[in-house]
Amino acid sequence: GARAGALGVLPYSGIARHTFNQLKQVLTMPVEIVPLRLPEPWQHVFCSIAIDPLRRDDPIMEALANGSFVFPAHYELAFHLLRPGSRVIDAGAHIGTFSLAAAALGCEVIAIEAAPENVTLLQTSTQHNHFDIHIVAAAASDRVGTLSFSPLGPYGFVAPNANVPNTV
Repeated sequence: GARAGALGVLPYSGIARHTFNQLKQVLTMPVEIVPLRLPEPWQHVFCSIAIDPLRRDDPIMEALANGSFVFPAHYELAFHLLRPGSRVIDAGAHIGTFSLAAAALGCEVIAIEAAPENVTLLQTSTQHNHFDIHIVAAAASDRVGTLSFSPLGPYGFVAPNANVPNTV
């Protein structure tokens, strides 16, 4: 588990909290940089995203790898509301599809993500694109305290108790 700050952001405490296998997976993870295509009328805005091409349990990475990724329709509303300089918080950022798109559109972005593999990919994407995204390697919660988080591709979740395997 991890202690929370005053805002209810619950950071995992880095290396000490991860199992050896989780760390080995992050350190040996293959990384591929692929285009992240924004929908019309933003198709002229370009950025790239880092993926793990071998992670077949993640439908978003799979779609990015084979070029079939399309932003969900409800993202269009968010894109219409964004303006350069807007401040965006992406809680549960996953590998950063929304965070990277918002940064490419000129927004100031805070991306909150608890899964170590996803944080690594988001950091790689941020560096590759020369974006200034503030990445918070943590879980977000409605209260200050300790929690267990189970990373599960784009479906990571706060575990109801500390006995869930593979928690951070």
